[in-house]
Amino acid sequence: MKYSARYQELAAKWLSNTISEEEKKEFAAWYNEGQDEELIIQSKFAGNEEAYRKQLFDKIKHLTSLSDNKVGPRSLNKRWMYVAASIISLTVIGALIYLDRPDTQRKELVKKEGSIPKKERAWSDDKTMLRLSNGDVVNLDDVPVGTSLNVEGVTIHKSEENVIRCVSDRKVSARDGKAYSTIIKTPVGKDYKLVLADGSVVWLNAASEIRFSLHSWGQRRVKLDGEAYFAVDPAEGKAVPFIVETRQQEVYVLGTEFNVDAYRDEKWARTTLVKGSVKVKQMHTDAVAILKPNQQAKVSHHMSKIKIRSVDASEIVSWKNGYFSFHDSDIQSVLKQFARWYGVEVIYRRTEFAETYVGKIPRSLSLTEAISVLETVGVKCKMEGKKLIII
Repeated sequence: MKYSARYQELAAKWLSNTISEEEKKEFAAWYNEGQDEELIIQSKFAGNEEAYRKQLFDKIKHLTSLSDNKVGPRSLNKRWMYVAASIISLTVIGALIYLDRPDTQRKELVKKEGSIPKKERAWSDDKTMLRLSNGDVVNLDDVPVGTSLNVEGVTIHKSEENVIRCVSDRKVSARDGKAYSTIIKTPVGKDYKLVLADGSVVWLNAASEIRFSLHSWGQRRVKLDGEAYFAVDPAEGKAVPFIVETRQQEVYVLGTEFNVDAYRDEKWARTTLVKGSVKVKQMHTDAVAILKPNQQAKVSHHMSKIKIRSVDASEIVSWKNGYFSFHDSDIQSVLKQFARWYGVEVIYRRTEFAETYVGKIPRSLSLTEAISVLETVGVKCKMEGKKLIII
């Protein structure tokens, strides 16, 4: 087929984020060729999104069937073009939805300044929740963009969707000594960005919880259950180090960027350094390791030493940019990520898996599309309610 080679080249560029704006237009023009109507998505498109998505996904899968049918190791990049197809279908559609939104509709997305609604004490596991030191609870998902709440001299401001900023009067915050007075908890399927009062930024992954002080100028210490990416502001570094505590370790930072993966259902706590330098201290042995960029420290209650290995840090933190990313991962590791994002329970009726998986899948895929990617690499499964059955 005459378009196959060029399209595969463009698909590879989509997958590696090296595609240019002109090449994106070329792809869009290719898709429009031979269609009954142009791929110009009006505001009414939202109601038909699933149909358009399926049409584009199916066509791309058809055109990118690989001619090489050799049997090789099972991996998510064995038929990576199907993964690329998923990325392209959703990226192109998403871009067109945004670009074609009328100005009047865009303006509706901007909320007027106001106050965060009256606080409650009810806690929801399927919402992004904020718990304050006095026990009051705020459902952040229901808070309009642009609204604020003042607590103990600190302004908590929802500046964007899924972004909370804490702005503190430094003189007030210096008097506070409560390290873990405030909690943010994310549900499955949603991540959140938190800007602390000292300027440090935290990206909290799905199904994660962070405890911190609103007055972080005086207490640069947080407690994490789950996964988060940290960009630590070095302004107070020498005087007040930034410390991330998990059940298994403490990470000491002066000013750097790193990822901590410490979910309760994982054997290991993993700290991956992107840039700068961090010190990792094992809680039960006091073992210490100093990391360099593109190194990962693995800590477990079952091991007396910290294990260090070299990694591609950019791949480890792909979740922050909207992707699942797998690196010689077993199927259990792959499906744990799916379970946290899609809110499903994974049931194994098959117990032996010899393969490992490598690949990159957008988290914008629906669960049905994500399952179709698994099936292209030989993982047979079916849904029964909220249970993902591996057969």
